[in-house]
Amino acid sequence: MSVHNTSAKQTQDVQSKSLEISDNDGLLNLNDAQKYIHWLDESVQRVIQLSSQIEIPQYAKDLLEVLIESLGINYLDVVLDNALERSSSEKQSPEMQSVLRQVLHSAQQLYNLITTAANRQLIGHLAADSPTVQKEMSLVLKHYGSTVEGKMNVLRNILISIENSQGRDSSTRSGKKKWDKLARW
Repeated sequence: MSVHNTSAKQTQDVQSKSLEISDNDGLLNLNDAQKYIHWLDESVQRVIQLSSQIEIPQYAKDLLEVLIESLGINYLDVVLDNALERSSSEKQSPEMQSVLRQVLHSAQQLYNLITTAANRQLIGHLAADSPTVQKEMSLVLKHYGSTVEGKMNVLRNILISIENSQGRDSSTRSGKKKWDKLARW
């Protein structure tokens, strides 16, 4: 019984040491995304070297799905969903405003990185021999882009409403000060 408790305590200690949480955990890291795009580029080169010309467009489509799934849905969408959830659950504050600005800026950069890599490396280079596959890939990328842009637009609207409410608060306070001065005369 003590051996079981000791092993449970050891695994708990290992988990607590490996799980370090920081303020930047909910934010995008563009360096990691660029490394991923570099790996994708290496994959493209391997596909070109090891595949026949007939198989390359289908592999390009598969690589696009991997790119969208891993870097888009599992990374970018998670951060956008987290920001949407935080903005709806937390009080609208200057801190929230700066977090939303940072998330939107990073998300826009990452979305541009994803679409550029997909258009240049996959659609333009690998699928160049098959117009049908190019159309299918363009539609998949366009569909994913519309969902990401929709989430970013919602975040922009929330950011604008925070900025407007803070602007109204400051103008209301400044107007009240003027009214107080006038009332004393």
